[in-house]
Amino acid sequence: MARNRVIYQTEGLYAGGTGNGASTTQIKRVQSANYSFDISRQDVNQYGQLARIDSIILEPPTVSLDFSYYVTDGANEAALGFSVSGQGAGDVNFISGLIANQDAAQEKNYFIATASGGNDLVGYGTSSREFIGIGNGVVASYSVDAAVGDLPTASVTVEGSNMAMGVGAVPNVTINKENGNILQTTPNTIAGAVSGSDVSALRPGDITVTVTGGIGVNLNANNYKPTSASMSFDLAREDINKLGSKFAFAKEIDFPISVSFTCDGILADLSTQDITGLHDVVSTDSAVFDLVMALNAPYAGRSGIQYTVKGAKLDNQSFSSSIGDNKTLSLTFSAQLGGPQDITNGLFAQTVGPAS
Repeated sequence: MARNRVIYQTEGLYAGGTGNGASTTQIKRVQSANYSFDISRQDVNQYGQLARIDSIILEPPTVSLDFSYYVTDGANEAALGFSVSGQGAGDVNFISGLIANQDAAQEKNYFIATASGGNDLVGYGTSSREFIGIGNGVVASYSVDAAVGDLPTASVTVEGSNMAMGVGAVPNVTINKENGNILQTTPNTIAGAVSGSDVSALRPGDITVTVTGGIGVNLNANNYKPTSASMSFDLAREDINKLGSKFAFAKEIDFPISVSFTCDGILADLSTQDITGLHDVVSTDSAVFDLVMALNAPYAGRSGIQYTVKGAKLDNQSFSSSIGDNKTLSLTFSAQLGGPQDITNGLFAQTVGPAS
Protein backbone atom coordinates (compact mmCIF):
# COMPACT_ATOMS: atom_id res chain seq x y z
CA MET A 1 0.00 0.00 0.00
CA ALA A 2 1.41 3.37 -1.01
CA ARG A 3 1.97 5.81 1.82
CA ASN A 4 0.65 9.34 1.79
CA ARG A 5 3.50 11.04 3.65
CA VAL A 6 6.91 10.65 5.31
CA ILE A 7 7.41 11.81 8.92
CA TYR A 8 10.36 11.87 11.31
CA GLN A 9 9.54 8.44 12.78
CA THR A 10 10.68 6.67 9.62
CA GLU A 11 13.94 8.54 8.93
CA GLY A 12 17.56 8.45 10.09
CA LEU A 13 20.80 10.22 9.12
CA TYR A 14 24.16 8.52 8.54
CA ALA A 15 27.69 9.69 7.67
CA GLY A 16 30.53 7.57 6.33
CA GLY A 17 33.57 7.32 4.11
CA THR A 18 33.68 7.70 0.34
CA GLY A 19 35.46 4.44 -0.51
CA ASN A 20 34.04 1.15 -1.75
CA GLY A 21 31.95 -0.50 0.94
CA ALA A 22 32.84 2.21 3.47
CA SER A 23 31.07 1.93 6.80
CA THR A 24 28.73 4.64 8.08
CA THR A 25 27.88 5.98 11.52
CA GLN A 26 24.37 6.97 12.56
CA ILE A 27 24.01 10.59 13.65
CA LYS A 28 21.99 10.45 16.88
CA ARG A 29 19.31 12.78 18.26
CA VAL A 30 18.65 14.42 14.87
CA GLN A 31 15.95 17.10 14.99
CA SER A 32 15.85 18.29 11.38
CA ALA A 33 17.43 17.58 8.00
CA ASN A 34 17.04 19.51 4.76
CA TYR A 35 18.78 18.75 1.49
CA SER A 36 18.67 20.03 -2.06
CA PHE A 37 20.71 20.64 -5.19
CA ASP A 38 20.93 23.65 -7.50
CA ILE A 39 22.00 23.54 -11.14
CA SER A 40 23.37 26.67 -12.80
CA ARG A 41 22.77 26.74 -16.55
CA GLN A 42 23.88 28.98 -19.38
CA ASP A 43 21.34 29.64 -22.13
CA VAL A 44 22.71 29.32 -25.68
CA ASN A 45 21.05 31.73 -28.11
CA GLN A 46 21.92 32.78 -31.64
CA TYR A 47 20.97 35.30 -34.26
CA GLY A 48 18.08 34.18 -36.41
CA GLN A 49 16.26 32.22 -33.69
CA LEU A 50 14.17 33.69 -30.86
CA ALA A 51 14.22 30.82 -28.35
CA ARG A 52 17.40 29.35 -26.96
CA ILE A 53 18.85 26.37 -28.78
CA ASP A 54 20.19 24.82 -25.58
CA SER A 55 20.74 25.42 -21.87
CA ILE A 56 23.96 23.83 -20.71
CA ILE A 57 25.48 23.25 -17.28
CA LEU A 58 28.39 25.66 -17.11
CA GLU A 59 29.32 25.35 -13.42
CA PRO A 60 29.39 22.32 -11.10
CA PRO A 61 26.00 21.72 -9.39
CA THR A 62 25.74 22.61 -5.72
CA VAL A 63 24.39 20.04 -3.26
CA SER A 64 23.52 21.24 0.24
CA LEU A 65 22.61 19.41 3.44
CA ASP A 66 21.58 21.20 6.64
CA PHE A 67 20.79 19.27 9.80
CA SER A 68 20.56 19.79 13.55
CA TYR A 69 20.77 17.47 16.53
CA TYR A 70 20.82 17.55 20.33
CA VAL A 71 24.39 17.66 21.60
CA THR A 72 25.34 14.70 23.79
CA ASP A 73 28.75 13.07 24.26
CA GLY A 74 30.69 14.19 21.18
CA ALA A 75 30.08 11.00 19.19
CA ASN A 76 28.26 12.88 16.43
CA GLU A 77 31.10 15.39 16.16
CA ALA A 78 33.62 12.57 15.84
CA ALA A 79 31.50 10.93 13.12
CA LEU A 80 31.56 14.20 11.17
CA GLY A 81 35.37 14.28 11.25
CA PHE A 82 35.96 16.72 14.11
CA SER A 83 38.55 15.96 16.78
CA VAL A 84 37.13 15.37 20.26
CA SER A 85 39.52 14.44 23.09
CA GLY A 86 38.65 12.03 25.88
CA GLN A 87 38.32 13.11 29.49
CA GLY A 88 41.68 14.29 30.83
CA ALA A 89 43.35 14.01 27.43
CA GLY A 90 45.53 16.73 25.92
CA ASP A 91 44.15 19.50 23.78
CA VAL A 92 43.50 18.73 20.10
CA ASN A 93 42.23 21.48 17.83
CA PHE A 94 38.59 20.78 16.93
CA ILE A 95 39.10 20.98 13.15
CA SER A 96 42.49 19.27 13.02
CA GLY A 97 40.83 16.09 11.72
CA LEU A 98 39.48 18.02 8.74
CA ILE A 99 42.70 19.73 7.70
CA ALA A 100 45.35 17.12 8.46
CA ASN A 101 44.67 15.22 5.23
CA GLN A 102 42.29 17.30 3.16
CA ASP A 103 40.22 15.11 0.81
CA ALA A 104 40.70 11.77 2.55
CA ALA A 105 39.77 13.12 5.97
CA GLN A 106 37.05 15.66 5.29
CA GLU A 107 34.99 14.21 2.43
CA LYS A 108 32.15 11.97 3.55
CA ASN A 109 29.01 10.45 2.13
CA TYR A 110 25.73 11.21 3.90
CA PHE A 111 22.56 9.14 3.73
CA ILE A 112 18.96 9.60 4.82
CA ALA A 113 17.46 6.16 5.37
CA THR A 114 13.67 5.77 5.37
CA ALA A 115 11.54 2.88 6.63
CA SER A 116 8.15 2.02 5.19
CA GLY A 117 5.16 4.04 6.36
CA GLY A 118 4.00 3.56 9.94
CA ASN A 119 7.29 2.02 11.12
CA ASP A 120 10.01 3.37 13.39
CA LEU A 121 13.39 3.24 11.66
CA VAL A 122 14.91 2.20 15.02
CA GLY A 123 14.49 -1.56 15.18
CA TYR A 124 13.21 -1.77 11.60
CA GLY A 125 16.16 -3.79 10.30
CA THR A 126 18.08 -3.35 7.08
CA SER A 127 15.65 -4.52 4.40
CA SER A 128 13.05 -2.57 2.41
CA ARG A 129 14.56 0.79 3.24
CA GLU A 130 14.74 3.77 0.91
CA PHE A 131 17.76 6.05 0.71
CA ILE A 132 18.75 9.52 -0.39
CA GLY A 133 22.52 9.80 -0.59
CA ILE A 134 24.76 12.86 -0.79
CA GLY A 135 28.24 12.15 -2.11
CA ASN A 136 31.60 13.83 -1.49
CA GLY A 137 30.20 16.08 1.25
CA VAL A 138 32.34 18.50 3.24
CA VAL A 139 31.37 20.41 6.40
CA ALA A 140 30.83 24.11 5.66
CA SER A 141 29.64 25.38 9.07
CA TYR A 142 29.08 24.26 12.65
CA SER A 143 27.37 25.93 15.59
CA VAL A 144 26.16 25.11 19.10
CA ASP A 145 23.39 26.95 20.95
CA ALA A 146 22.54 26.50 24.62
CA ALA A 147 19.91 28.44 26.56
CA VAL A 148 17.69 28.24 29.62
CA GLY A 149 14.54 26.33 28.71
CA ASP A 150 16.06 24.64 25.64
CA LEU A 151 18.11 21.53 25.02
CA PRO A 152 21.59 22.35 23.65
CA THR A 153 21.55 21.91 19.89
CA ALA A 154 24.21 21.72 17.18
CA SER A 155 23.59 22.82 13.59
CA VAL A 156 25.72 21.67 10.66
CA THR A 157 25.87 22.64 6.99
CA VAL A 158 27.41 20.29 4.42
CA GLU A 159 28.30 20.97 0.79
CA GLY A 160 28.29 17.95 -1.53
CA SER A 161 28.91 17.07 -5.16
CA ASN A 162 26.28 14.41 -5.88
CA MET A 163 22.81 13.25 -4.85
CA ALA A 164 21.28 9.88 -5.65
CA MET A 165 18.30 7.79 -4.54
CA GLY A 166 17.95 4.08 -3.88
CA VAL A 167 15.02 1.79 -3.09
CA GLY A 168 15.87 -1.41 -1.23
CA ALA A 169 19.59 -0.87 -1.81
CA VAL A 170 22.08 1.80 -0.81
CA PRO A 171 23.01 3.93 -3.86
CA ASN A 172 26.60 4.49 -4.96
CA VAL A 173 27.14 8.23 -4.51
CA THR A 174 30.90 8.86 -4.60
CA ILE A 175 31.81 10.41 -7.94
CA ASN A 176 34.89 10.92 -10.05
CA LYS A 177 35.00 14.71 -9.93
CA GLU A 178 36.75 15.02 -13.28
CA ASN A 179 34.17 13.28 -15.43
CA GLY A 180 31.18 13.08 -13.06
CA ASN A 181 30.94 9.28 -13.29
CA ILE A 182 30.15 7.13 -10.25
CA LEU A 183 33.42 6.03 -8.66
CA GLN A 184 32.08 3.47 -6.18
CA THR A 185 31.55 -0.10 -7.28
CA THR A 186 30.33 -1.20 -3.83
CA PRO A 187 28.00 1.14 -1.91
CA ASN A 188 28.41 2.23 1.69
CA THR A 189 27.18 -0.16 4.35
CA ILE A 190 24.37 1.19 6.54
CA ALA A 191 23.43 -0.73 9.67
CA GLY A 192 20.00 -0.76 11.24
CA ALA A 193 19.13 2.31 13.27
CA VAL A 194 19.48 2.28 17.06
CA SER A 195 18.32 4.71 19.74
CA GLY A 196 21.89 5.72 20.49
CA SER A 197 23.79 7.31 23.35
CA ASP A 198 23.10 6.48 26.99
CA VAL A 199 22.51 10.21 27.47
CA SER A 200 19.10 11.14 26.08
CA ALA A 201 19.93 14.86 26.14
CA LEU A 202 22.03 17.32 28.13
CA ARG A 203 20.11 19.65 30.42
CA PRO A 204 20.48 23.44 30.70
CA GLY A 205 20.97 22.97 34.45
CA ASP A 206 24.18 21.03 33.78
CA ILE A 207 25.72 23.71 31.55
CA THR A 208 28.37 26.10 32.84
CA VAL A 209 29.96 29.07 31.07
CA THR A 210 33.34 30.41 32.18
CA VAL A 211 35.27 33.44 30.91
CA THR A 212 38.80 33.91 32.25
CA GLY A 213 42.01 35.70 31.37
CA GLY A 214 42.15 38.91 29.45
CA ILE A 215 42.49 41.88 31.78
CA GLY A 216 41.43 40.22 34.99
CA VAL A 217 37.88 39.50 33.88
CA ASN A 218 36.44 36.43 35.55
CA LEU A 219 32.65 36.13 35.37
CA ASN A 220 31.41 35.69 38.91
CA ALA A 221 28.29 33.53 39.23
CA ASN A 222 27.11 35.73 42.11
CA ASN A 223 27.07 38.81 39.88
CA TYR A 224 26.45 37.45 36.40
CA LYS A 225 23.95 34.71 35.58
CA PRO A 226 24.41 33.37 32.02
CA THR A 227 21.11 32.51 30.36
CA SER A 228 22.38 31.56 26.92
CA ALA A 229 25.62 30.90 25.07
CA SER A 230 26.45 30.13 21.48
CA MET A 231 29.55 29.21 19.53
CA SER A 232 29.86 29.06 15.74
CA PHE A 233 32.28 29.06 12.83
CA ASP A 234 32.10 28.83 9.06
CA LEU A 235 34.42 26.65 6.99
CA ALA A 236 34.13 28.72 3.82
CA ARG A 237 34.97 26.59 0.81
CA GLU A 238 36.79 27.53 -2.38
CA ASP A 239 35.95 25.37 -5.38
CA ILE A 240 39.17 24.47 -7.18
CA ASN A 241 38.29 23.97 -10.85
CA LYS A 242 40.31 23.14 -13.92
CA LEU A 243 39.70 22.67 -17.60
CA GLY A 244 38.59 19.15 -18.43
CA SER A 245 36.87 18.61 -15.05
CA LYS A 246 33.06 18.65 -14.83
CA PHE A 247 33.11 19.14 -11.07
CA ALA A 248 35.39 21.06 -8.72
CA PHE A 249 38.20 18.58 -8.13
CA ALA A 250 38.65 19.97 -4.59
CA LYS A 251 36.70 22.08 -2.10
CA GLU A 252 39.46 23.62 -0.01
CA ILE A 253 38.90 25.50 3.24
CA ASP A 254 39.41 29.24 2.90
CA PHE A 255 41.69 30.29 5.76
CA PRO A 256 41.88 32.05 8.19
CA ILE A 257 38.80 30.86 10.08
CA SER A 258 37.21 32.85 12.90
CA VAL A 259 35.11 31.34 15.68
CA SER A 260 32.50 33.49 17.41
CA PHE A 261 31.37 33.06 21.02
CA THR A 262 28.44 34.97 22.53
CA CYS A 263 27.21 34.87 26.12
CA ASP A 264 24.04 36.57 27.36
CA GLY A 265 23.10 36.79 31.03
CA ILE A 266 21.30 38.58 33.83
CA LEU A 267 23.40 41.23 35.57
CA ALA A 268 23.23 41.73 39.35
CA ASP A 269 26.02 43.54 41.20
CA LEU A 270 28.63 45.34 39.13
CA SER A 271 32.17 44.14 39.64
CA THR A 272 35.42 44.98 37.91
CA GLN A 273 36.15 41.27 37.99
CA ASP A 274 33.13 40.69 35.76
CA ILE A 275 33.25 43.57 33.33
CA THR A 276 35.81 46.19 32.50
CA GLY A 277 36.19 49.68 31.12
CA LEU A 278 36.80 50.35 27.45
CA HIS A 279 40.02 52.17 28.29
CA ASP A 280 41.36 48.96 29.87
CA VAL A 281 40.49 46.96 26.76
CA VAL A 282 42.28 49.46 24.52
CA SER A 283 45.35 49.88 26.73
CA THR A 284 45.86 46.12 27.10
CA ASP A 285 44.86 45.16 23.58
CA SER A 286 47.21 42.16 23.53
CA ALA A 287 45.28 40.43 26.31
CA VAL A 288 43.26 37.33 25.37
CA PHE A 289 40.47 35.32 26.98
CA ASP A 290 39.74 31.63 27.46
CA LEU A 291 36.07 30.78 27.04
CA VAL A 292 34.59 27.50 28.26
CA MET A 293 31.09 26.15 27.61
CA ALA A 294 30.80 22.86 29.50
CA LEU A 295 27.77 20.70 28.71
CA ASN A 296 28.22 18.33 31.61
CA ALA A 297 26.79 14.83 31.85
CA PRO A 298 23.63 14.57 34.00
CA TYR A 299 24.97 11.81 36.24
CA ALA A 300 27.97 9.57 36.93
CA GLY A 301 29.04 7.07 34.31
CA ARG A 302 27.88 9.24 31.41
CA SER A 303 29.66 11.81 29.26
CA GLY A 304 28.91 15.29 28.02
CA ILE A 305 31.09 17.61 25.95
CA GLN A 306 33.08 20.74 26.74
CA TYR A 307 34.00 23.44 24.20
CA THR A 308 36.97 25.70 24.92
CA VAL A 309 37.83 28.75 22.83
CA LYS A 310 41.39 29.94 23.39
CA GLY A 311 43.07 33.15 22.33
CA ALA A 312 39.78 35.09 22.13
CA LYS A 313 39.39 38.86 22.00
CA LEU A 314 36.44 40.88 23.32
CA ASP A 315 34.51 42.46 20.42
CA ASN A 316 31.33 43.70 22.07
CA GLN A 317 29.96 44.36 25.56
CA SER A 318 26.29 45.35 25.54
CA PHE A 319 23.87 46.26 28.36
CA SER A 320 20.10 46.17 28.02
CA SER A 321 17.50 47.43 30.48
CA SER A 322 13.77 48.21 30.20
CA ILE A 323 10.64 48.32 32.34
CA GLY A 324 9.42 44.81 33.08
CA ASP A 325 12.68 43.07 32.15
CA ASN A 326 15.86 42.13 33.99
CA LYS A 327 18.99 44.06 33.15
CA THR A 328 21.18 41.93 30.89
CA LEU A 329 24.77 41.91 29.74
CA SER A 330 25.82 40.43 26.41
CA LEU A 331 29.45 39.65 25.63
CA THR A 332 30.74 38.73 22.17
CA PHE A 333 34.22 37.32 21.59
CA SER A 334 36.09 36.07 18.53
CA ALA A 335 39.16 33.93 17.99
CA GLN A 336 40.91 32.32 15.04
CA LEU A 337 41.14 28.57 14.64
CA GLY A 338 44.69 27.31 14.79
CA GLY A 339 46.46 24.38 13.17
CA PRO A 340 46.81 20.86 14.61
CA GLN A 341 49.99 21.80 16.50
CA ASP A 342 48.56 25.00 18.01
CA ILE A 343 47.14 24.47 21.50
CA THR A 344 46.88 28.15 22.50
CA ASN A 345 44.55 29.42 19.76
CA GLY A 346 41.28 28.10 18.41
CA LEU A 347 38.49 25.76 19.44
CA PHE A 348 38.98 22.58 21.43
CA ALA A 349 36.48 19.93 22.52
CA GLN A 350 36.65 17.06 24.99
CA THR A 351 34.24 14.73 26.70
CA VAL A 352 33.40 15.52 30.33
CA GLY A 353 31.55 13.83 33.16
CA PRO A 354 29.09 15.38 35.62
CA ALA A 355 29.87 18.81 37.03
CA SER A 356 31.78 18.58 40.31
